[in-house]
This record gives sequence, structure tokens and C-alpha cells, in this order.
Amino acid sequence: MKNKMKKYSLGILGALACILLFIAGPGRIEAKAEFSLPYKDSVFEYYVYPDSNAFTITKLRSNAATITIPKTITYNGRQLHLYEDMSQPIAYNLFKDKKNVKKVIYSEGIERIYGCQNAGSVQTVVLPNSTKYIDAYAFYDCTSLTNINIPDGIYHIGNSAFSGSGITTLKVPSKVRRIMSSTFSRCKNLDTVEIPNGVTKIGSSAFAFSGIKSISLPKSVTSIEDSAFRDCANLATVKISSKVEYIEQLAFMNCTSLKSFSIKSTKLKRVGYDAFKATPKKVKFSLPKSKRSSYKSMLKKAGASKKAKFK
Repeated sequence: MKNKMKKYSLGILGALACILLFIAGPGRIEAKAEFSLPYKDSVFEYYVYPDSNAFTITKLRSNAATITIPKTITYNGRQLHLYEDMSQPIAYNLFKDKKNVKKVIYSEGIERIYGCQNAGSVQTVVLPNSTKYIDAYAFYDCTSLTNINIPDGIYHIGNSAFSGSGITTLKVPSKVRRIMSSTFSRCKNLDTVEIPNGVTKIGSSAFAFSGIKSISLPKSVTSIEDSAFRDCANLATVKISSKVEYIEQLAFMNCTSLKSFSIKSTKLKRVGYDAFKATPKKVKFSLPKSKRSSYKSMLKKAGASKKAKFK
């Protein structure tokens, strides 16, 4: 009986120890690893990470016309660097309520661009040549943004990075391999787009509801994903490259100004549901002679008008 009680008591103690380790262990270790000190100057507020000589930007204090995002700061005699390995090296919506800020400069050495979301007053952004990565939502709803340089060293532009911004022209960097979801959606002033050879996919809603007037896809593109050009009311001319295999559902729906659509690819396997719904009745489709009959059938099933011209 005593042995049973002893075992029972040990079992309870063991269970309690496990619970305490579960509660205290991982959380406290993580908290210790993320230990930081607040710091501020006349422009920003920061968190400083003593063990790694790094900092993040948490708040913009200044409302000056031009703001420079630093790569390094000096704290207690030590030089610290922007902690770009974190999920948010620069606070989300940093410029949202700063109505006087017109220009944002990211310092040379910064590789990852973040933190300019909803900056409705910002008109100009200067990116350094060191830029490699534009984060998702980086310039989301920057409605006044019309002037931005896009360094050719950039290899990734994230989802919705420029969605709702005021950009008018765009040359996608040569190292980019995919236009991500909604990257340039709702860019009403976007007129001209240059997509380099090497891009393989146009992501879902990538240019939806934008102002583009024409698009010519390079031969590297194999897939146009769902709603990619949906509701582009000014889109008149489209040229599809020779390797495209998929035009997914709703891809060109409600492109009400569409006049000519050229398909050079002989590898087209699918045109998705309603991909051409509500496009003009007299669109001229230029198709490969060897595929004219089968492509014509696919396009009509996808919503192209029976009165459209297929040649």
C-alpha cells in the first residue's frame, strides 16, 4: 500500500513538473532571446537587441517632408544595424498618419523593403541599389506614390506589394521569376508594364482592376493564373507568349476595352471558367493555324463572344 502511495505521489509530482516546464520553458526562453530595449531619437523610436547589435524601427516621430530609413544607428557608443531577419524590421503602417511626409529614402545597404503601407501622402520613394526583396504589402495603398526606382538587383516582389498605389509605369527587374498575387492590383494609374523574359507565372489577380492598356508576355511565361487581368477596363491589346499552357478562370473577365488578343502558344491546355466573360463582342483573336479550331472552342466555352473573330 505504501509503495502504491509513493508511486502515486511521484506520478503527481512528475506531472506537475511537466506542466511547469511546458508553461515556463519555451515561452521564457523565447522571451529572453527576444529581450529588447526601447530607444528613440528625433525621428524614430526603436527596439535595440543588445545581444545581436541590431535594432528595429517601431514608430515614426517626425513629420518632416523627407524621411530617411537608416541602415545603422549609434546607441551607447555602439553601431547597430537594422534587423532585417525579423518578420517586421520596420513597423507596419509606419507612415500612415504622417500627412506631411512626401519622400521616403531607404539607405544604401538595406536589402529588404518594408513599412510604407497606407502612406497616402508619400509621392516619391528612393530604393538603394542593395535592395533584393520588396515585402508583401510594402507599398499597399500608397495612393500618391508616382515616383519610385526599381533596382535591377531585386529578385522578389511580394503579394500586394504595390496594390492600390499610384504608380504609372513599371519595369519588372530581370531577376524576378514570378509576378505574385495581387502585386499590382487596383493600380488605377498604371499605364505601361514591361515584364522581362524569365518570368514564368502571372499570379492570381496580379494586375486585376489596374489601368494597363496593353500587355505583352515574354516567351518564358507558362501560366496566367485566376483573375490575373480581371476588370482591367482600359486593356485593349494582349499578346500571349509561345509557351503559355494555362489561362485560368476569370483571367480576362470584364476587360471591356479588349480589341485584339494574340496567342502564339501551341501548348495551351486549358482556358478556365469565364476567363473571357463580358469581353467585347468583336474581339479579334489571332490563333496558331494548327490549333485554330480547338482554341476557338476553348475560348467560346470560357466566355468569348460568338461574334468574336478568330483568325
